[in-house]
Amino acid sequence: MGPVPSRGPGFLKTVVFQKYWNHRRSDNLLPRTDGPRTLSPKLSEYDEHTDAIGSPKVNMLLLGSSDSGKSTWLKMMNVFERGSYTKAERRLFSEIIFSRIGESCRAVLDAMVYLGLPLESRAIEGHVRTIHEKAPYLLHSISPNLYSAVAALTNDRGFRMCLRRRNEYQLCDNMDFFFDSIDRISSAGYLPSDEDISYLSVRTTGVTETRFDIEDIPGQTFMDLRVRDVGGARSERKKWNHVFGDVDVILFTVDIGSYDQILREDETTNRMDEALWLFESVVNSESFSKTEFVLCFTKQAKLAAKLERFPLETFFPEFEADEPKDMTSAILFIERLFLSLSRTPKFIHTMVIPDLPSREDWHSIKEICWKIQGQKAAKQHAGKQHDVKL
Repeated sequence: MGPVPSRGPGFLKTVVFQKYWNHRRSDNLLPRTDGPRTLSPKLSEYDEHTDAIGSPKVNMLLLGSSDSGKSTWLKMMNVFERGSYTKAERRLFSEIIFSRIGESCRAVLDAMVYLGLPLESRAIEGHVRTIHEKAPYLLHSISPNLYSAVAALTNDRGFRMCLRRRNEYQLCDNMDFFFDSIDRISSAGYLPSDEDISYLSVRTTGVTETRFDIEDIPGQTFMDLRVRDVGGARSERKKWNHVFGDVDVILFTVDIGSYDQILREDETTNRMDEALWLFESVVNSESFSKTEFVLCFTKQAKLAAKLERFPLETFFPEFEADEPKDMTSAILFIERLFLSLSRTPKFIHTMVIPDLPSREDWHSIKEICWKIQGQKAAKQHAGKQHDVKL
């Protein structure tokens, strides 16, 4: 993969409409306008059932640039298929949440200095020292001093103004959610909810593979789904080649609200430009010439919140809309931009999710996987029949 190409003002007009209409869209994946555990005995039985009938497994690969929502998808898959998290798992996540709150407060305070934004109240400057003392360390709880500091700072108008300008510096998504929940999170005996864990951004490093044994018709139809997740940061992509073999479906995630942000690992590159370049590299790779693609645009709510304050045409002059905050036009523009990048006609499913993936979103993904399994099973059966005739 070479460097990210520069994008001139005529990029959309010269590329998109030549290629976009060669693509077909899945009717049931249209954008919405509106959300270690023990396997059950039946799923455990499936391990033997699979070995006995030789049912083909389905391999899914999660790809996307950093902070695009890949790992959030994997966390929600776990919730949908395996149920809730254990207490031990929740305790581990709680420490990450505590630490992330401290780190993010410090990031905002540092950005305030850089942007020249003062605190409105001089009386809370003592809390700044508390944040700088606590932020560098892994936290096992929210101490009373840290709670007071976070509560005071996140209610300060200068701090809030800096939060609204987060596109000018690096800050994890969803921190408003955690700042606004500080009373609940700092309470005694706090354990993160499924929602807390799903909103928590944790950088993926290396390669992980998760197996899901999925039932369609209880006790009769099963699918062995293997989901591989890889780090999306540039430094992690050299490991991608090791997981490019035998991939049936790619779920490629794009933060649709990142058009005004710069890349965490390269502050000269627009995040949407990086996602476009990365998708073009992947969708045209010979390794995936027969692979199904699901192009999933995440964080639609983030896009909706930004459009009026940060017009899309400021960053993509090719975009034209009657209203600056016309979200439908913005989604269609970005979707066409990505779909135009395939150099050969290819069926690319698209979906847009407003916030967290819902069960309906997951059902749509599973339908694609069931279709792939059926095709592989038919091919496998035809091969066996051919062997018998010989």
